[in-house]
Amino acid sequence: MSRRRRRWLVGVLAGFALVPVVLSVRAGAAAVQNSDFTVLYTAATLVRHGQLAAVYDQAKMGPALLQVSDGHIDPTLPFDYPLADALPLVPLTLLPLQAAFRVWQLLILLLLAAAVFILNRLHPLGPAAVPFGLLAVLAAEPTWALLTEGQLGGVLLVGAVAVLAAADRDVAGWGFLGGVLLAFKPQYLPAYLVLLWAGRCRRALVAVIAGGLLVGCSALLAGGPSGIAAMVRGMLAGSAWADLRSMDSWAGLLALGLPPRLAMIAGLGLFGATLIVLPVLARIHRVELASRARIRPIRASSPARVRSRTDGCAPSRARRLLRLGTPRIPICGARSVDPGLARRRTDLLPFAGLAGCLALLGSPHTLPHDMVLLLVPAWAAFVLHRQGRLRSPVAGLVILQVGWVVDLHGLPVSAGALALTGVLGWYLIDFKRRAAARPRLYEAA
Repeated sequence: MSRRRRRWLVGVLAGFALVPVVLSVRAGAAAVQNSDFTVLYTAATLVRHGQLAAVYDQAKMGPALLQVSDGHIDPTLPFDYPLADALPLVPLTLLPLQAAFRVWQLLILLLLAAAVFILNRLHPLGPAAVPFGLLAVLAAEPTWALLTEGQLGGVLLVGAVAVLAAADRDVAGWGFLGGVLLAFKPQYLPAYLVLLWAGRCRRALVAVIAGGLLVGCSALLAGGPSGIAAMVRGMLAGSAWADLRSMDSWAGLLALGLPPRLAMIAGLGLFGATLIVLPVLARIHRVELASRARIRPIRASSPARVRSRTDGCAPSRARRLLRLGTPRIPICGARSVDPGLARRRTDLLPFAGLAGCLALLGSPHTLPHDMVLLLVPAWAAFVLHRQGRLRSPVAGLVILQVGWVVDLHGLPVSAGALALTGVLGWYLIDFKRRAAARPRLYEAA
């Protein structure tokens, strides 16, 4: 990209990044009192006072909502999350609602910055990737919704990045962190479990499941099994499915021609179908990786090349390498590097991008602020583009931004869901076309 185009891009992104600042200033106190953050803040207040069961009891939650918001919020809104979702906000309840909201916005920005930083450490895109990435995240419309509603998207994003880090080298610690954070909205967790299964990351997979169960079972503290039942009833409450057309998922598109109750059933069925399709796609991905490994050039593992790199090493080690013809190349005085392990990062990126998009499209309850999770597929797309395996993601991101902005005008159809579906299909076709040409390149090499 030329220097002039880069300046233009920075200017446009900076202009869009100022939108949430303007919205926060213009909204005022009434908008904060009517935001999703007020529901979380009220639940955290009840937790701080030891009233855990009251979080899922609408007869007690409703009056508490009215008291906290000074009557500006609908008292029928349920707390339809695991009880652990309220725990991070418990310290903020020592502050007034308005001050707590501003602190939470600052924490959201820090979480977004942490996600970009970790992604660049996992899959470097250059020294300017972190500031450019953070500026692009702030300029995206889902971040506007995230900051104005005070939702949990920043926590989910760090959880998704942590799972990607766990898949890098099958690390249980990153997996447990990712499972805990992604379970704050458990409908997105299965896609990342399938990602770890596709990468054969058994330790990380077990750790993610353990972290997810820990958060999911936190509702037991609100009255045992009845707390779990109350949480599920809150998730399936009518107010949570009042207008599926506002969802940025396929369920939102189905709701255009179906009554609310039938649309809810169809959305849950579509979610189940997505959970079935993802493992099938993961299996196909694993088969493709195996076939690609069989046609990969073996020049690096030929005896002559291995012999040239074993000079001066221990004779027994050199003989074993020559006999096995292994691609693990020893370097005297340094730890050997396994190309098969090093390729895991890149080989999982295509499926990570696909699973991240399907997790959002297949979920029956995907709101605009949840779309910040697209940072992981977008980063994967830029890495694949640098490797020549995918076209530039810039055009697709522009289409998504246009769709999200159009949605702000209250159209009867979810333009964001349509845009993401179209962009995903477009880039999937492009990736398959380029991948089909790679075996010929291998054979020619």
